[in-house]
Amino acid sequence: MAERKLGKIPKGFIRVTLTADLHSGACKQCMDGFSVFVKGLEQHEPVEQPKKGD
Repeated sequence: MAERKLGKIPKGFIRVTLTADLHSGACKQCMDGFSVFVKGLEQHEPVEQPKKGD
């Protein structure tokens, strides 16, 4: 499986990216949410999310 080669990447992240690709805009809400997530990573701005190692 492709996921085995990407062992260091969380499975949830893989599933989201694959799902977004497969939806191909059919589920706009899902794509919009993912776009916001990606933009947050690119801009390195604070995003409301659980703190790691709290």
